[in-house]
Amino acid sequence: MPIKETAKKSAREFNNQLRITFSAAIITALSLLAAFTWKDLFSEYMGTLKVITALQSQVIQAVIVTLIAGFGILIATKIKPKE
Repeated sequence: MPIKETAKKSAREFNNQLRITFSAAIITALSLLAAFTWKDLFSEYMGTLKVITALQSQVIQAVIVTLIAGFGILIATKIKPKE
């Protein structure tokens, strides 16, 4: 294969990988923003409940966030294309 064609192929592959990486970074940033928003809302709601202590509230939040994150990671790994 001539050098020019090889260079074009490499440039296309690089551009594709760059787009994939930027897309992942943007999706991660937006997901983090949404997660912080939901955490704040959930914290406020848990604070209104007088039946549980602050520590119990944090434990409940941690368990729920861990379950949601685990489920999200499971889904993400299932839909990720094989390399």
